[in-house]
Amino acid sequence: MTLSARRFRCPSCQSSQYRVSAFDQCKSNPYGAKCIFCKSAMVITGMLAR
Repeated sequence: MTLSARRFRCPSCQSSQYRVSAFDQCKSNPYGAKCIFCKSAMVITGMLAR
């Protein structure tokens, strides 16, 4: 699955707008996606329910 096919959601503010940066990649955020509003690490939409 490509990065563009994934749906990210912010766990803090529930936003779906994000930016991707190689500098933000880590073990807990392997895609480097961060919310543009509150700067929290984004999670894949299906992972919020877990």
